[in-house]
Amino acid sequence: MWVNQVSGANVEGSAVISESLSQYSALMVLKKRFGAEKLRKFLKYELDRYLMGRTGEAFEEMPLYKTQSQQYLHYNKGSVVMMALYDRLGEERLNAALKAFLNEFKYQSTPYPTTLDLLSYLKRDATQAEQRFIDDQFKYITLYELEMKEVSVTDDVDSEGFYTVTLSVEATKQHADGQGEETEQPLDQLIDIALFSDDPENLLAEDFVIYSQKHQIVSGTNTIELKVKEKPVYAGVDPFIKLVDKDSKNNLAKF
Repeated sequence: MWVNQVSGANVEGSAVISESLSQYSALMVLKKRFGAEKLRKFLKYELDRYLMGRTGEAFEEMPLYKTQSQQYLHYNKGSVVMMALYDRLGEERLNAALKAFLNEFKYQSTPYPTTLDLLSYLKRDATQAEQRFIDDQFKYITLYELEMKEVSVTDDVDSEGFYTVTLSVEATKQHADGQGEETEQPLDQLIDIALFSDDPENLLAEDFVIYSQKHQIVSGTNTIELKVKEKPVYAGVDPFIKLVDKDSKNNLAKF
């Protein structure tokens, strides 16, 4: 485990190094055993626990990189954020950055690393857009509101055997301060859009993903038209919980 190899300095954010990184390692084990689609249930639990924790915060919610004795941050939010980085950077690049960080600070005490050291390794080979995304996750309290507002699918296939699916997605992004006051931020980001043959909440479902691709989502209303061979039952925006969404329940809609 990370805590046995890298000890963070006794400053704000040290639990990210010991706990958030351990959560990421555990999630990778779950992914390999059960598949990426089945991680949704666990990540939704983590997201809901984070949202519940921030509503009950007695003092001030800190950005993740400054977490103090706030388990809802370094455990629950940390899980979602690390999977967001996994999705944005890819497993190979993220693991390479973490390995370089580990090699630099493994069993080291002069000095102990901080989350700023961790962030420098995560950003080392990142593009400017990726660096902004990393800051959004760690240095700001970033919240999304993504809703699958309307869905429709044609009754019959066209001459080429495809159903036409039309989706309407409402999207906003905010930064919050420690007291929960939110300021809207411009959103222009690639976000997962997926179609399913079964309810993604059903853990017994197998081979239920008909379509899953990233689409450019901007603030406001987004209309998406897709062509698929199989008639979908559910549609989702960020259905696998890769972003900190204030209400993940409305990410899914049934046709």
